[in-house]
Amino acid sequence: MRTALLLLLAIQPLAAQPERFGLPACTGPNREIAVRTGFTMWFDAMHKTPLWSAYELTAERLSAAAGVRRARHFRHDAELSSAFDSDYRLSGYSRGHVVPAADVAWSEGGLRDSFLLSNAVPQNGALNSGKWRVLENAVRKLAVTSDFVVVFTGPVLCEGAAHIGASSVTVPCELYKVVIAGKGGELKMFAAMLPNDRNPGEPLSAFLTPVAEVERRTGLDFCHALPADVQARLEAEVNPLP
Repeated sequence: MRTALLLLLAIQPLAAQPERFGLPACTGPNREIAVRTGFTMWFDAMHKTPLWSAYELTAERLSAAAGVRRARHFRHDAELSSAFDSDYRLSGYSRGHVVPAADVAWSEGGLRDSFLLSNAVPQNGALNSGKWRVLENAVRKLAVTSDFVVVFTGPVLCEGAAHIGASSVTVPCELYKVVIAGKGGELKMFAAMLPNDRNPGEPLSAFLTPVAEVERRTGLDFCHALPADVQARLEAEVNPLP
């Protein structure tokens, strides 16, 4: 098993993009792949949100992002049927980054693209500034101690979901992160799902879950380019985040 993992990493350079592990499905009506500076997303024009985003994060990228000035305002994505700022105004929901600005601020283009409303979902405001931020910070800590991490983020869309604004932006019932991390030739996967109706008082560890459960809830298949036995083992584990 270890030999297979070492071989996989040896033939795929760390500078490669996150698709080397296999992106989730990206076909279907009203859905399209959008490649942005530093990240890729699968955008759903009906829900006006991405169904997943993917990007690679390293300690070097985080260090390079430290001194970059942050953009201030979200804006409509003219290349996609994204929401408008007016959809969120007075809605009671925050414009929740799917790809965090801090994770792509190593590039001015990445920072700018992270503030497109195609990279946002309606998020409970207390969650946005609370436990979700804790989760984002935990992923950054993991990146600092790993050779690399590849991060997938997106919404869980439930039946009977609420909608906001004239564009009818779908409000997720939950939000997820799936992470694959490499260090010294070894791979681990991490996943968390947080409810979007509150800021949980429970510790982050209460919301860690196997990747397989995220796949069950979303219908997505993460990291399918891994050998089947390796993928199955990694996706069954529940690993603690820093």
